Amino acid sequence: VHFSSELFMTIYDSTCMECEPDAQCTRKYGACFINGHCFAAGEANPDNWCEMCDPDVSENYFVTRRVNEAPYFITPSRIVKVPEEQLDVYIEAIDPEDRNVTYVLDFVTNLEITLDADGLLRWYSGRRITVRLEVSAYDECHKRVTKDFELAIIDCKCKNGGKCIPDPELTKGQGHYIC
Repeated sequence: VHFSSELFMTIYDSTCMECEPDAQCTRKYGACFINGHCFAAGEANPDNWCEMCDPDVSENYFVTRRVNEAPYFITPSRIVKVPEEQLDVYIEAIDPEDRNVTYVLDFVTNLEITLDADGLLRWYSGRRITVRLEVSAYDECHKRVTKDFELAIIDCKCKNGGKCIPDPELTKGQGHYIC
């Protein structure tokens, strides 16, 4: 039986370690070593996106993300429907960091209107009133934007007893109907 020479192999994460051929390893500047794992500067905590590696503050623990922009609404502030319509429309906001957005109805002048956490607005009233509501959109780090909306009922323009149906090609809640 013949044996070869003994070999030593060093396995390391080059994100935060530098190793020499003699297996002498040192931590790299500008990276984090947290709970036995390497993270590059700016890399998010895998368990909480709102925290990140910031070696200028600490190389040993995550810190609160310093740059996090609030979401912004893309839904127009005026939403309309015809009296007999039961309107289900999404209020939409975009997070600049492409994170999930949660919606909260802060104020409404009509209790027949609801808003789900995913932005689904439900309005079933046929009363001819204008409703005002205030909606907040939050990202997962609790950055918030608030917008006032006006909900109005418009007349159906169909002639000879025709019925208004939302145009499937256009955005719901913006007054686009076909007869």
